[in-house]
Amino acid sequence: MHATPSPQPATPNIDLLVIGEALIDLIPSKQGYMPSIGGSPLNVAVAAARLGVKTGFACGLSTDTHGEAIREYLQCNQVDTSLCPIVDKPTPLVMVTQGQDGEQYRFYLADTAERHGDQSALWQIDPPQYVHFGSYAAFLEPTQTGIVELLHHWKRHHDVIVSFDPNVRPLILPSAEDARAHCHHLLGLVDVIRLSEQDATWLYPERSSEQTAMAWHQHTHKPVVLTKGQQGATLYDKAGQYEQAALAVEVWIPLRRVIASPVPSLRASRKKTVMLPIHPPLRMPSGTHPP
Repeated sequence: MHATPSPQPATPNIDLLVIGEALIDLIPSKQGYMPSIGGSPLNVAVAAARLGVKTGFACGLSTDTHGEAIREYLQCNQVDTSLCPIVDKPTPLVMVTQGQDGEQYRFYLADTAERHGDQSALWQIDPPQYVHFGSYAAFLEPTQTGIVELLHHWKRHHDVIVSFDPNVRPLILPSAEDARAHCHHLLGLVDVIRLSEQDATWLYPERSSEQTAMAWHQHTHKPVVLTKGQQGATLYDKAGQYEQAALAVEVWIPLRRVIASPVPSLRASRKKTVMLPIHPPLRMPSGTHPP
């Protein structure tokens, strides 16, 4: 008698794999709270796919209504979800409130689908050329250890280019000290780093965000992009430092978003002017290409 081997998962036809969380943001409105599909890694995957990059996403997705809406939203945006385990657990929720210091977040993550997603299939595929990861999935178990071990394996055996965005959430992280130590460990695995001004200030309150970004670049010798909201962005690279101002653009924001519909109607909408950093073509260090 011979045991039948488990079928190896088919390698998706993608160039970029995003690893991280998908969740539901509960946004305050006059009627209470409005559910909205979110999670910064999910947003990266959708943005990349909309730009024409063949993109896949890896995260445990729930069997509940919210999980189905997230999966449909990804697929409608041409994001490959074949590496997303389907888990009979609730979808993570984040309640957003407005405080004096800006937006505040309350997370409901315990025993949710994203915490239980089995990522063993990632070890059996041929890795894509680019991988992006970050946010709380890179700091909380069980995903923290799983991501680190996988990236160590891929970096040793494959020519994978990795980008990292900490996107720290202080309310659910043990401490700034632990987060700093983990970031330093992760920096050894990555090729491109994105750091927000808020992240840098929380991680290193004793120095400016520019000093932190420069220190990370000097430590890793890799490109570090510091994003500063309406003040634009700065790239720290071995070839020099590049500033990019933000550009005012008009965005139509739907007044109503039904969670069961991943493509909200724009019939009822309002116009808002926002500032977005526009990234010009920049020369990267020899041998690296940003995802």
